[in-house]
Amino acid sequence: MDKLLSIVIAAYNVEPWVDDCLLSIESQRDDRLDVVIVDDGSTDGTSDVIRAHKKRWALQCVTKKNGGLSSARNAGASAAGGRYLWFIDADDMILPGAVACMIAQCEQQRFDAIVFGTEEIMEGHRVPHRPRPIVGTPLESYLAGHLRFAVWNKILRAEIVNNHRIRFPIGCSMEGISFLGAFFLHASNVKVVPDICYAYRIRPGSIVTSASERILSDTRLALTELEKELVDHASERGTRRGLARCASALWAVRIAEVMRWPTERRRAGLACIWVLGKQDLSRIGCALIALDMVVWRKTVRAIAMAYKIVVGI
Repeated sequence: MDKLLSIVIAAYNVEPWVDDCLLSIESQRDDRLDVVIVDDGSTDGTSDVIRAHKKRWALQCVTKKNGGLSSARNAGASAAGGRYLWFIDADDMILPGAVACMIAQCEQQRFDAIVFGTEEIMEGHRVPHRPRPIVGTPLESYLAGHLRFAVWNKILRAEIVNNHRIRFPIGCSMEGISFLGAFFLHASNVKVVPDICYAYRIRPGSIVTSASERILSDTRLALTELEKELVDHASERGTRRGLARCASALWAVRIAEVMRWPTERRRAGLACIWVLGKQDLSRIGCALIALDMVVWRKTVRAIAMAYKIVVGI
């Protein structure tokens, strides 16, 4: 029987939390569920906990040298056999009834993605977060911040990930930004479910509590990767509508860059963005795409396409 849903877990030195994570899944085992955990070269007792679980239930374990979160998730995705992928963190938990809820949604209709609610756990407090509705296309909703940049509150159709070779960027702690952007470029049918299915643990040493400078740097790197995906996608389509839909991502990259400037220069940069946007956001965004085609591709075809974009809008 083909697996319907694969849960992919990246684990590195999470001995105090990984048992809770795996127990939350073990209690919801289903014949249609495939669980893959990637031990990313852990040096604590994480491997021992995984082995203990593997003896009790059907848990697929991939062991590799440490390569970071993106590398581990990519390895897990390659090993997964389900028609849908659910990437979760090894220090988090899925909530009771979550697997049954997600499998029911996957069987109901051929969705490209399912977005659901989560709760954050910090110092004993639990804060629920319910998903916002889709506004416009899935890509537009994602770029507008309605769908969050995290992967753990989404189930994604594996066919889209594999057919378009979508992978997490290596060496970037904000890897979900570009990965999801690339995914939503090709997604059209997204279901929003109000159920809270995932518990996200905020702990010392995690990415969200790391130094803000690192987060800023990696966010810009992730946005730049997303920008490249959008430029490639826009140039393939070559249509004004397709370009206009990609423009807001370019603005996000430019604003992220400007926010790192010294105070006075930052104010001037934001003022310029505001003035240009007031004139014609879509037109300026398309011109930025054209510029980036020339910068990144540097080919005669790219320059010709850029000229068509600028003069044709």
